[in-house]
Amino acid sequence: MLFSLLRQFFLLIVFRAGPQDLLATNQALYIAAGFNALVGFLVARSVDGGLETALGPAAEVAVELVLLAVYVGLWVWIREVPSRFLQTLTAAYGVNGMVTLIAWPLLVASPPMEEIGTVQPGALAFLILTIIMWNLMALQCFSSCAEHGTAIRLSVGFHLFSYCWFYRDLFL
Repeated sequence: MLFSLLRQFFLLIVFRAGPQDLLATNQALYIAAGFNALVGFLVARSVDGGLETALGPAAEVAVELVLLAVYVGLWVWIREVPSRFLQTLTAAYGVNGMVTLIAWPLLVASPPMEEIGTVQPGALAFLILTIIMWNLMALQCFSSCAEHGTAIRLSVGFHLFSYCWFYRDLFL
């Protein structure tokens, strides 16, 4: 089941599948949340390598999981489609984990804030542009999940999940 879910998550980020194609089971949701948490923890740990304890990345991942669940739950409740909660949240967790996994090498390769002035501007600009494009792709995938999962327009879904990322960054 794990590999079929990972395949579905990849199909979600390349727009070959929708959240309605995922299983609406608690097991799928737990696997997606675990995948998202594991990837998020590993990325946060490798990017913030100077942390002495694992509490920093673990707290970041926990806040991210809770915020995403609250936003999906809120919009499913507002749209009065509670039956789509499991699939939409599973898709959101899976897409977030998959895009984070793909962006991991870029995040590790980007220079620390102290060294930004010493890096060649072309390479730095390319890295930043690439990370921004992946972030936009993630928001597009999330908004697609919201569109199919809660029957809202794509533009509303884009704004919904861009606010989710704003608040996540605000709390972290």
